[in-house]
Amino acid sequence: VLFFVSFQLLGSFTLLNMVVAVILDNFSTLGKVKPDLVTTHDLDMYRELWAEFDPDANGKVPAVELPQLVERLPPPLGMAGTRGRIHVQRLCAALALEPVDGELYFGQVLDALVSENFRSKLGEMAVETMRQQSPRIETSPLHKNAQGGAIGKASWRSLRKTPRAMRLMP
Repeated sequence: VLFFVSFQLLGSFTLLNMVVAVILDNFSTLGKVKPDLVTTHDLDMYRELWAEFDPDANGKVPAVELPQLVERLPPPLGMAGTRGRIHVQRLCAALALEPVDGELYFGQVLDALVSENFRSKLGEMAVETMRQQSPRIETSPLHKNAQGGAIGKASWRSLRKTPRAMRLMP
């Protein structure tokens, strides 16, 4: 009985450690592969910049100061030195933050900025993945046929009659 209990405890402990090690390894690998994702350094920069906009340290800033905060915050959370004021205004509008008494909270803004970063990177990765894995769909009549000549009106008419899925070109 003592052998069985000790075997179960050691086996469970070892298996749990292996699972945690795999998760941590994948997490650290993801950070190295995608350096444009949010890191702890980015969160520290956000915290320090927030402190400049929130001198009372009450965790709130006026909503009208959000564009200046985003403009001074370096990427990936902000847009420091990357784009013009119009892009900053668009990002602030895309965050869809709802001020409470004209003020925004620290966690509310941070959550929205991280979510927007993730959404934009996820969208870029999805488009890139689709480009790599999906065949091109040709819909323009100016494409060349299999013999290398331009598709004429007669063959374009017959091409239009074929289902879209059959027009996949490598």
